[in-house]
Amino acid sequence: MKASRIEAHLRRCPILAERNALLACDYCSPAVNTGAGETELDAELEEAEPFDEWKFAARVLRAHAAAGAIAACVAAGAGGADGDRTSADPPGDETGAAASALGGGRTGKARHQEQRDAIAARMVSMGLLNQGHTLVEYGAGNGELALTIMLRAEAEVSGETAAEVKGEKAAGAKAQLGSVCLVDSAKSPAKNADGRLRGLLAGSSPALAPPARITGWRPKNGGGAGGSGGGGGTGGDIGGACFARVRMGLEDLELAKLAERIAPGRHTLLVAKHLCGAATDYALRSAVALRAAGAPPAAVLIGTCCHHRCDFRAYPNRPFLCRLGFVHRADFEALCRVSSWSSVSTAATSERAYVGACAKALLDEGRAEYLRAHGFQATLSRYVNVSVSPENMLLTATAVVTAGMPAAQ
Repeated sequence: MKASRIEAHLRRCPILAERNALLACDYCSPAVNTGAGETELDAELEEAEPFDEWKFAARVLRAHAAAGAIAACVAAGAGGADGDRTSADPPGDETGAAASALGGGRTGKARHQEQRDAIAARMVSMGLLNQGHTLVEYGAGNGELALTIMLRAEAEVSGETAAEVKGEKAAGAKAQLGSVCLVDSAKSPAKNADGRLRGLLAGSSPALAPPARITGWRPKNGGGAGGSGGGGGTGGDIGGACFARVRMGLEDLELAKLAERIAPGRHTLLVAKHLCGAATDYALRSAVALRAAGAPPAAVLIGTCCHHRCDFRAYPNRPFLCRLGFVHRADFEALCRVSSWSSVSTAATSERAYVGACAKALLDEGRAEYLRAHGFQATLSRYVNVSVSPENMLLTATAVVTAGMPAAQ
């Protein structure tokens, strides 16, 4: 192809134009959450031992015992979760028989909704709803998790159940709904919850104009007319509430700048369900950066998933694994590969499943320790029964407020 034709194509290429527009945003910083700038622990360049399946399994079990990962996975205590179990319990009765009957006759849609309800219930128990915080959902997809959380906030105020609020917005008292931002690298599905979320925020006060590259909606200035609350002095009207959807990879997102664009001065609730592999690590790095910027998130709740898709460079706590003997890149990749054994559902392979569960617990405990080392109180707990989803570990964290740092009320 002639150079002139290539240049002509580049001038009108919509993908390139979209990428350039994205890079022009102040909250887009390529590879900011990937750990690319870290230079320590370059032992992946050294030669590692050849992989031996059962020798490595023994290493995983020894490391799991040394790390105390079982003790770190605290009981969920509510929402139908296995409160007395951890992510790495002996799999004879769960990772085997129970997992083979995944769903218990429920549809995939019902199981996903049960997980969303469990996360929303956890937020209620932590007192996070109706505080006017900005809700940011990572890996949002259709936005159903954010919708479930906002409906639960409505239900808390109206006294109705979330199911009763599901059809229409509750009348009477208004929930103190903050802004909602959905972040995903993929295009929004045709069937999504965006319209419902806009409706829930319809009574909020107007905010700043939408920044570039955010496709969203902001409430019109109602001037106190037409709402059941009547005027900006009601308990449910919060200045600056808005809805936005951002199409961007988490590896490039500067959450502090995005949150300031959407809802200046508001604390952030960072949530995600089944955030696969390295995406969880990008999210944790963004949360730590947000706290370092002087705007600690009110809470972080992430359902981890697909540990076999973790990335050595992106993983935020390689020193933790190094202390347990997993020094080389090959060690990390083997640990990720072994984590997929936990999905094995036959009783004959329950030992492999147990090893896989231990590998997952090690990766998640390293993530929790990373947050603790950067000013968070972090716990791991099982938030739904394994029959609902084998990927049922929830990483929950709240920022420890230091002197001069605004507290999340």
